[in-house]
Amino acid sequence: MKPFASLFIFFLFCVTASAQLTTTTLAGTVGILALPGVKGAPFSAEVITEIERILPDGNHIRQEYPGKVFRDSEGRVRRETLQKNADGNEFTTININDPVRQVSIHFSDLTGDVATLFTHPNPTLKLTSPATAPAAQPHPVGPGANSSGQPALSNTRVKPENLGDKTIEGYAVHGTRRTQTIAAGAIGNEQPIVKTIESWYSKELHADLLTEVVDPQTSHRTTRLLNIRPGEPDPSLFQIPANFKIKEVETVVKEVSTEP
Repeated sequence: MKPFASLFIFFLFCVTASAQLTTTTLAGTVGILALPGVKGAPFSAEVITEIERILPDGNHIRQEYPGKVFRDSEGRVRRETLQKNADGNEFTTININDPVRQVSIHFSDLTGDVATLFTHPNPTLKLTSPATAPAAQPHPVGPGANSSGQPALSNTRVKPENLGDKTIEGYAVHGTRRTQTIAAGAIGNEQPIVKTIESWYSKELHADLLTEVVDPQTSHRTTRLLNIRPGEPDPSLFQIPANFKIKEVETVVKEVSTEP
């Protein structure tokens, strides 16, 4: 019998990811911080994501995306992000990850009274306890993946760096910087391309309180938590509004052989 890897989940993340973007977006992960489904570590906070991009003609584009994040004692996470569409009109996107029910929920001002519910037996959504929760990995770069979660180029190097400890918003945090270098010529580039991802993780909250991504191919992006309030959020925040219609989407699960 051929050996198989663990179930590879093709979670339809494209829809929920689009919830983090405007129709004229500059960033791929607006308003997202690493926030695992940890039991027993509830809190609420405001989120600010600032994005700066320099165009080839030297023009600067700066955008700010305010939002909110909530996590309850059961590990459910709700993210709200305020954005603008191509016409400059503001709208809010809401994403809820529920590791208890193994579902994700997405709705926004643009979808009216329709909420999309994804069912996905995703191993990454399994609940962890505060004692066993891993350190946050807000951007899956490493020997096996690039910043988009895709297989990394064979000539891409990732160097981790310990930044030590400091305090953010009254919480002790530990810093890590990961430098990803794409070698010259790997993607037609004349010079090496260097991307850095800096994150500051709180063991008490089991979350990154600050991340900064500097990517010459896209933008300079900073996301931080502010006005952090420990304690249980309103349970209704993790439910679909009663007057909403529900559009259910199942994920596709595929076994992938590990053999060449």
